[in-house]
Amino acid sequence: MPRYTVCAKSPLTGAQGEAEAGGWWGPELKKAGFDAIIIKGCSSAPVYLYIKDGQVEIKDATHLWGKDTGETQKTIKEELRDDKVRIAQIGPAGENLVRFANIVNELKHFNGRNGLGAVMGSKKLKAIAVRGTKPINLYNKEKINQVTKNITKRIMDNPLSRGLRELGTPGVVRPFYEAGCLPSYNWTTGYFQEGENLTAETLNKTILKGTKGCYACPIRCKRIVEVDEPGLKVDSAYGGPEYETIASLGSLCGISDLKYIAKANELCNKYTMDTISTGMALNLPRFTGHQVKSYN
Repeated sequence: MPRYTVCAKSPLTGAQGEAEAGGWWGPELKKAGFDAIIIKGCSSAPVYLYIKDGQVEIKDATHLWGKDTGETQKTIKEELRDDKVRIAQIGPAGENLVRFANIVNELKHFNGRNGLGAVMGSKKLKAIAVRGTKPINLYNKEKINQVTKNITKRIMDNPLSRGLRELGTPGVVRPFYEAGCLPSYNWTTGYFQEGENLTAETLNKTILKGTKGCYACPIRCKRIVEVDEPGLKVDSAYGGPEYETIASLGSLCGISDLKYIAKANELCNKYTMDTISTGMALNLPRFTGHQVKSYN
């Protein structure tokens, strides 16, 4: 399984916060010889952890503080001279203690929703870079391989899995809007007149560049999108919007153009802003009549 969990006191709720993420960082940590990491206290200056094959180093990250996730990932890989290192990190949202800041690995796999990125920011921990070159010892490798093949076949024979591979999580947009339950205009209605523009089928025809998956997962449900138009560029390195992002930054805000939703998703990924919470914060004053005040 590629999934791993981050736990801490949530700055958003004050209670225990837990968030899972997929991708490649979790398996890399296991190959590096660790099952878990516990971070205590905080640094006086920005740092990042470098873990490789059982060895741990604390490295200066002053030059990385303030950089977005793409710049940070590129710089760390160059410094370590290893393009295969896996990096879990925060962006400026986490550094500035935004209460719904996320942690991201590979620029597109998030531990989201409850502000765990702000916890890393409070510790001045910019990133954890992991590299493991050791094999994972298995008690019965032959049996594991057999079970893995059987499970993979069962997964890919399942219609839901095939649907996720073809459409990703945006596949639920169509049934939701046709049933009149697509969250729209700050939850004031479930009907979105331009819902067809937000469907997975439309995404596939317009901005989809390819698909990717998590470690050892055969489904490959992650959407990779790209936009290259005058005045509007979306970098495919940041993946693409999931259903929740299409709803929160799209129909909930009254926006029906996938290109602009993809751009908003890219910006959230660069800064490690939770896309659901960002959408809620943006559309609340717009559709409730509340005034947004500016304080100097």
